[in-house]
Amino acid sequence: PIELRVHVQRNQARMLRYQLFLGYGVAFAAVWCAALQRKDEIASTLGTSSSETSLVVDYAPIWAILVLGVYAVLSVAYRVATMADYPDAAEEINMQVKEAKAALIKMGVKM
Repeated sequence: PIELRVHVQRNQARMLRYQLFLGYGVAFAAVWCAALQRKDEIASTLGTSSSETSLVVDYAPIWAILVLGVYAVLSVAYRVATMADYPDAAEEINMQVKEAKAALIKMGVKM
């Protein structure tokens, strides 16, 4: 039997954040443009009125921005709430600050 081995490099190029954002934005814009052109078909498929479908489809970019904003706030709040304390690191930084102040005073800098 023949074995195929795929060699993946560790330093493989990854997409940057703006590239991901741009890719998702283009995909969203394509789906939104298609939905704008087919609002009546969407309304009949979902069994909703045309005005309800227009409300959702026409304002989809605004809904998306609102959802992204809520996600951003919740993710920041979660990260802050679950942030770990590092008392040893804080103590080390305080010692470095004291050493730096002593060195500056020794050099003649008034504080």
